Amino acid sequence: AEKAIDKLGIHTAGTTTTWLAEPYNPLRPLNPKFAELVQSSINHIYSDFTGKAAAARKTTPEKIDEVAQGRVWTGTQAKERGLIDRTGSYNDALLTAAKRAKLSDYRISYVEPEMSRVDKLFELLGAQTAKILHDQFKVALVPTGIAPAAAQQIANDFSWLNEVNKGSNGYTALTHCLCTAP
Repeated sequence: AEKAIDKLGIHTAGTTTTWLAEPYNPLRPLNPKFAELVQSSINHIYSDFTGKAAAARKTTPEKIDEVAQGRVWTGTQAKERGLIDRTGSYNDALLTAAKRAKLSDYRISYVEPEMSRVDKLFELLGAQTAKILHDQFKVALVPTGIAPAAAQQIANDFSWLNEVNKGSNGYTALTHCLCTAP
């Protein structure tokens, strides 16, 4: 990302107070300390996984690593390599879980978050209608999942952009650190 952004002529500068300040900022090179931290975490998770898989398969973590090596296998490939006993469907997994829990009479409930009014409107209108509203009337309907108070605060925070655009001849140079409200 750093090279692509440089090609576009986008540059950034600044100072941080800690090496963990901007670990995922694509405008800055990856900090070697952070890269080491991430790799250490990956190694720990993989070691934990191979250890648990080895215990379940009654073998050693080294033998699991020989086969797995951090790769992703399909169910069939995993079975061929001795990593799993069998493949199954979601329903098979539910039946097995019920059996292990010694449940003979059970039901499955799917809990979904309640839809917002905008989401309900989108469902009624359909995506095509929302697109027509936007194209014809410049009405943008987007399900944000952001609480109304938070959305209003965001709108207030960026209202200064509207002021910059008013009376503009199409070209405006603007710089702001965004460390305080403009």
